[in-house]
Amino acid sequence: MWVVYVTGGLLLIPLVIFMTVPFFSGDWSASGLHWNLHGIGGLREALVWIYIMAWTSFGVEVCATFAPEYKDTVKDTSRALRAGVLFCLGVFIVLPLALSGYLGEERIGQDPTTFYVGAFQDLVGGAADLMVLFIIASLLLIMITGLADGSRVLYAMGQEGLTIRQAGVLNRRGVPARALMVALVINVLVLVFLKTPLAIIVTGNLGYILTHVLAISAFALLRKDRPDLPRPIRLPDFFVPLSWGVAAFIATVLVVGATGFSITRYGGYKELAIAAAVLLVAVLLWLYRHRVQDKNTTPSEPPAPAPEPTA
Repeated sequence: MWVVYVTGGLLLIPLVIFMTVPFFSGDWSASGLHWNLHGIGGLREALVWIYIMAWTSFGVEVCATFAPEYKDTVKDTSRALRAGVLFCLGVFIVLPLALSGYLGEERIGQDPTTFYVGAFQDLVGGAADLMVLFIIASLLLIMITGLADGSRVLYAMGQEGLTIRQAGVLNRRGVPARALMVALVINVLVLVFLKTPLAIIVTGNLGYILTHVLAISAFALLRKDRPDLPRPIRLPDFFVPLSWGVAAFIATVLVVGATGFSITRYGGYKELAIAAAVLLVAVLLWLYRHRVQDKNTTPSEPPAPAPEPTA
């Protein structure tokens, strides 16, 4: 956790600089902002890039993943989700406006992956090496968070009967070491076969975004099918139709983004096939758990108790 605190603190430094200093530099101008999306083609391009950006903008789900580990599950989960949403909303609105108005779209388009280093040097002067340190810290933070999040989910799936039992085991320190090892191996294999970061994002987002579609629609279905279930965190009724709208929108992003190879040039049928294969393996593991390990009992329902002996 101390590593997370330190790397997260380091990441906040360039974020604050990028979100504030450009507006006071004298070089920020709204003339650097343009609407370049027109017609059906522009809408498709926007959906494709939303598909790619989902790996960061949907990251608030991490707060829900670790809900069982909070001191006060109900209050702390609500606070974490609320704070995470507001923070991400502010960053994803202000940061693009600040940097695009300061640098201009042309400069960003010429170097879309590392323009931050030059921008940081322009803003604070002679600190490009420091910016590299911040980038390394942010990558370390992403790696730790991703592995912890993924392994926590895999452990919970093993506990709840959604994958093989071996995944739902903690070591003597209370850490899901087996799930961590599985996540590590999968990440290494993905790096070997896909190589480029954006190709990895395109591949991983297929299952990631599909999970959001299923989770959000499940919320609406549970409110309809089981309205009397206890709800420690209560939401107003209008969230039900809202969830259907959000699920439909994200499903559209999933379909358009996963097939928008010609726009991004960061993926293709190879990446789509790998993503589909990973999802297929997950389904096969669930079937094995359901049909072999649980002997055809429904994971969510425990076996019926044996009848009491009669006198």
